Amino acid sequence: MNQLPTKSTGLIIAPIASTNGETVTANLDCKGHKAVDIIVQIGAFSGGTSGVSPLICKIGESNDTEATNFADITGGSAASALVAGGSVRFNVDLTKRKRYLRLTFGPATASTNSSTVVSAIARFDNSENAPASTSDMGNTAVKIV
Repeated sequence: MNQLPTKSTGLIIAPIASTNGETVTANLDCKGHKAVDIIVQIGAFSGGTSGVSPLICKIGESNDTEATNFADITGGSAASALVAGGSVRFNVDLTKRKRYLRLTFGPATASTNSSTVVSAIARFDNSENAPASTSDMGNTAVKIV
């Protein structure tokens, strides 16, 4: 079966230049989904941080959106793996997670003028809301092409 209808994509972090000491966070409501891919794209480093990986790039989880309630997900950190012009993909099985995820990003602090451009999207597997088979689509002729 073609899986395109079972996917939804959303922007988590619009492209932003995150500066030295600034932390960028975004909450993601995962209700009704079984899995999500969070793709974080890193732009160029500036201010003398060439070659220095971002200080923070991680995901956490919580049952609500209260910032202090989020706990880091084991294995959900990728700061040391990121390079300028690179990306990281967090593939999260939501059946084992709490309702809300939080993406946290912070640039390296190599100099007072350092900044890193970052953006992120989420691609949900919307399979809980999608028909399990063509017969679940109702009294309709279905052609899989």
